[in-house]
Amino acid sequence: MGLAIRVDELSAAAHDAVAAGIGIVIIDNSDIGPHRVPVPGLLAVGAVNQVLVATGRRESASIVAVCDDVRDVHAVATVVGHGAEVVCPRLAFMTASDLADTSDSAELVGAEAQQHLRAALEVGVLKVMSKMGIATVDSVPGCRIVRQHRAGC
Repeated sequence: MGLAIRVDELSAAAHDAVAAGIGIVIIDNSDIGPHRVPVPGLLAVGAVNQVLVATGRRESASIVAVCDDVRDVHAVATVVGHGAEVVCPRLAFMTASDLADTSDSAELVGAEAQQHLRAALEVGVLKVMSKMGIATVDSVPGCRIVRQHRAGC
C-alpha cells in the first residue's frame, strides 16, 4: 500500500470518527509493519486537519499527535502549526530517558531528563510563536504560516 493511499485512509477514518461524535483524534505513527505504511507525523496531522476543515468538522475535534519523527522544537512547532493541539514526541522522550539512565554521570535520571526535554520544547515553541507575533497557543493549531522568500531579498 502506498503513502498516498494510507494518507487518504487515515483522513477518511478521522473524518468518519469525528462525524460519529468522537471529540479527540489521536494520530499515532508507531503501529507500522509490512501492511501498514509509516506516515510522517506532519503529513498525517496536516491531512487530517485539512479534511476536517474542508468538511466543516474541525471545531468538533482536537488532534493529538503521538509522533516518533518529532524530535526538536522546529518539528513540534510545524506539527502544531498544521493542526495538532497536543504533540507527544515519544521517541525523543524515550531517548532522553535512556541516555540519562545509561550515562556515567548521575546528574539526571530518566524522568528528570524527560521533564527537561519537555520544558525545552515548550520554551522553544513559545519563542517561535513570539517571533511570529502569536500571543496564545490556542491561535496556532492549523494556522499554517509559511514565510515566502523572494529573489533578491
